[in-house]
Amino acid sequence: MADRLKILVVSDVFPYPLHDGNRLSIYHFLRVLARRVDYTLLACRPEATGRDLGPETEALTEAFEEGRRRLAGHGIAVETAAPPVGGRAARALACLAAGRPWVNRFFSPTLAALVAERLARGGWDVVQAESILGAQHLPRDFGRRGGAPARHGPPSVLIARDCLSLRHWRAFRRGGAPRELLGWAKIRWMERALFRRFDRIMAIAEVDRHAMARLAAGRPVGLLPNGVDCAALRPDPAREEPDTVAFTGAMDYPPNVDAAVFFVRQIWPAVRRRRPGARLLIIGRDPTEAVRRLGD
Repeated sequence: MADRLKILVVSDVFPYPLHDGNRLSIYHFLRVLARRVDYTLLACRPEATGRDLGPETEALTEAFEEGRRRLAGHGIAVETAAPPVGGRAARALACLAAGRPWVNRFFSPTLAALVAERLARGGWDVVQAESILGAQHLPRDFGRRGGAPARHGPPSVLIARDCLSLRHWRAFRRGGAPRELLGWAKIRWMERALFRRFDRIMAIAEVDRHAMARLAAGRPVGLLPNGVDCAALRPDPAREEPDTVAFTGAMDYPPNVDAAVFFVRQIWPAVRRRRPGARLLIIGRDPTEAVRRLGD
């Protein structure tokens, strides 16, 4: 049998607990492929927020330890660094001081230092970054440079999933908010710079793949659609409720909010005309005011 690939994974978030699409995707992707490759995951530890950090910190610690045990059970080694600290200004200064000009609150100097140290040790067959927010923690001299063939470091893949600048552009076109235009310009600059450092980029849908390809300077951009564990998630006919539709997702995530609002306003009236007794359940954490108003 050939030697198993040794893959270093860099993520700004720890992929547990499984309460949002980002963590779900990372966790299950690693879980399934860990049967074939040796993964080492470098990520930030979960961060507690709020005034009373006692119960929240305790719950986060318990979930973090459970996540470590689960990943270890799949043969995935985990090393973590401190999450970003301080307010927005402090985080922005930390980003600039580390030579990352696209200021954002997700950059962790301690994670960047951990990534640099593990890369310096060598021995990796592939480096895999999770989203541009994870990719920004790679050393500044890592990867390719523009169109040059030279590479600094092992072959690399960026699991970008969504084109974040496209999301900001759509929000600006829809509402005209100047902050969305500023976000589009900044994230587009960040994506353009980071995409070109990787040997391959993976998108979650064709519309994102097309948008990323325009920024990637000829780098191959492939599709990595979301999947469903059909063995674990099977419908139970005994629990079906006639004329009931469930819309699920994180209800503070702008694309989900847009989809829910569009469905209720544009699609659901036609359903109700045909099925007057139909019910629609919107299920998800942290619903925005726009989602709450749909109940009226």
